[in-house]
Amino acid sequence: MAASGSQNICFYFSRDGLQQLLTRAGFKVVKHMYISRIPYTVLSQKYQLAGFSRKLANFSVKVLQYFPMKICDLTGFGMMHNIWAQPLIEPVT
Repeated sequence: MAASGSQNICFYFSRDGLQQLLTRAGFKVVKHMYISRIPYTVLSQKYQLAGFSRKLANFSVKVLQYFPMKICDLTGFGMMHNIWAQPLIEPVT
């Protein structure tokens, strides 16, 4: 439970919402993509693996997460937004 007077705020940005926000700030969205991944060293650090077993665990997590995370990205359920934008140029008069 949060201490009295403090607020837990969670922000979620949709693709359209971010596009509108950037447009209002004077940017044009050139490209948007989702990026999902789980840090592959989590298991080996948690279980304090070393040597070959650490390398094997890291590689296994990296390989096993690739396709499920790619499917999340392609279906629009990715974890993070990656946005390329450029400033809108006002015509000089």
